[in-house]
Amino acid sequence: MYNGLKMATLTIKNIPDSLLKSLKQRASLNKRSLNDEIISCLERALIPGKISVDDFLVEVRKNRVKLKVNLSDDILTESKSQRR
Repeated sequence: MYNGLKMATLTIKNIPDSLLKSLKQRASLNKRSLNDEIISCLERALIPGKISVDDFLVEVRKNRVKLKVNLSDDILTESKSQRR
């Protein structure tokens, strides 16, 4: 049961290899099963504006690594005062 709801089974056919590869990579990155990752993607697509805390934190961590910036409270306060 998902959130107390009855769940159905869905079979998806003819998934392009590149899409399946991307889903598997994303599932691994998010430490989810492929099935859970697909459900998460469907929820994000069908319930816009709703993002799970876990998904948000994954994105924050990815961006933090890409930017290689350590933002302290002092830096953030100074940036705010300079309206950056």
